[in-house]
Amino acid sequence: MASGLDWSQCPVVESIPGKVSGAWVFRGTRVPVSAIFENLEMSPIDEILENFHVTRDQVQTVLDFAARSTQNPGEHLRDGRKSFVDSVIGSASGYPITPEFLELMHANWFQ
Repeated sequence: MASGLDWSQCPVVESIPGKVSGAWVFRGTRVPVSAIFENLEMSPIDEILENFHVTRDQVQTVLDFAARSTQNPGEHLRDGRKSFVDSVIGSASGYPITPEFLELMHANWFQ
C-alpha cells in the first residue's frame, strides 16, 4: 500500500492507537485498508466485499483517494518523498469501477 499517502484526508478510514496496532482501517471496522489493496490482485471485488464486510462505496472512496494522489506525479508526499506512480484507478480514470472492470484489470495486470 502507498504508505506515503496522507490517509487522514480520506473520509472512510481511521487510525486509532491500540486498534489494529494503529493501522489505517475502514471507519468503524477492524479491516485494514491494506487488506483491500493486497486482495485486489487475486480476488474479484465481490469476493473482497463479502469476505471483509466493507461496502462498494467504501472501497470506491479509498480507490478514488489513492487515484487522486497520483494526479501530480512529481508532487511531494507528506514525508518529503516524491511520488512517481504512473497509473490511475477510480473515477479519475474516467471508467466506472464495476466488478467487471476490476476483473478485466486483474486479468490484464496480474495474469
